[in-house]
Amino acid sequence: MLYMKNKSNLLIISLLISIGLFIYLTVHHYAVQLGTNEAGLCSISSTLNCDAAASSRYSELFSIPIAVLGLCFNLVMLVLLLFKKLDWSESTETQNGFVRSLFLISAFASIALAGISAFQIKVLCPFCIATYIFAFVNLYLVWSVFSPAKYHPIEILSDKGTWVAGITILLIAWFISGTIQDKYGLADMRRGLNEKINLWQMSPVHNFDVSLGLVKNPQGTITVTEFADYKCPHCKVAAQSLKSFMQDRSDVKLIFKSFALDGTCNPHVQFKGDGSRCKMATWSFCAEKIAQKGWDVSYWYFDRQESLISVSDMTSTNQEIAQSLNLNYEEIEQCAVSKTAYDEIKKMADEAIAAGVQGTPAVYLNGKKVEMRADHLPIGLKAIINTF
Repeated sequence: MLYMKNKSNLLIISLLISIGLFIYLTVHHYAVQLGTNEAGLCSISSTLNCDAAASSRYSELFSIPIAVLGLCFNLVMLVLLLFKKLDWSESTETQNGFVRSLFLISAFASIALAGISAFQIKVLCPFCIATYIFAFVNLYLVWSVFSPAKYHPIEILSDKGTWVAGITILLIAWFISGTIQDKYGLADMRRGLNEKINLWQMSPVHNFDVSLGLVKNPQGTITVTEFADYKCPHCKVAAQSLKSFMQDRSDVKLIFKSFALDGTCNPHVQFKGDGSRCKMATWSFCAEKIAQKGWDVSYWYFDRQESLISVSDMTSTNQEIAQSLNLNYEEIEQCAVSKTAYDEIKKMADEAIAAGVQGTPAVYLNGKKVEMRADHLPIGLKAIINTF
């Protein structure tokens, strides 16, 4: 009896931990959707990255985040456990088998989600992995606590109780998700997507030179082109949004082009600055040409944008980048100060002006302007692509 009591207490603790993990993932999901997320606990590297999982097309089911569904499932299961523990409900073999089967389905769902994360999105979400582990911990404990059980797991698919439980969890999740979206304006933003889609559809098509700029997924059949400046705060937000968006989009080709807000290299900007914005652009493009590390340099600049805003001489910064990314500083520097590099920056600026760029960031999907805030790009781009 004491053994069972200990297992029951452990199951309560395990469910509470699972609920805590799903609360974090729910908050993180909406932070990514709203563009308010900053890289932190859950985004360790390009491989261990919750941002990519949250912005993935697989992060929601029926427009309800998987995290919210997991949260609601564990809450409902905790209530059932407490009812059993406090003798508020009659405990039968059939009921025990029913609960066992639900947790078995949860464990199989965790395996499926882990497979999607590893092989489809190709990233691992640390907090998601923790929920998968606890799904099996919970299954093990449930097998002991809810025993004996007179219920074959296969039978659950044809039992009305299963459908009632599933619909109940979906309704609770739908209510929670809707409440969060209404509170933070995400529902309004999604309702306004039709207008954004119409604007994109009516926009003229511009042809951009694929040989100019950084290219990710060159085999992609859908093309997203961005004009940006490394010291532009909104461009940093766009870079973060597009980086997350691209994690599971092998069908999308992303082209990053410079529109430096400095007349030193951009003839369409009247103000001549200290040239640092131009140097950052040429350095990223030269790093790509010489060592195929242009995107690494680009993300390095954006990740440290706040500390680089006031830097005018990029020498020590670029030396640090070269050491950090194992680059040949002299070789890239020679390329970055060349007339060829600055001519390419000018050509990109000319492309931007021809396409009607008036500020940064400016994003185009298949040559058509996307009128979307930088932090809303993942949702906006998905919505437009879904119309194809």
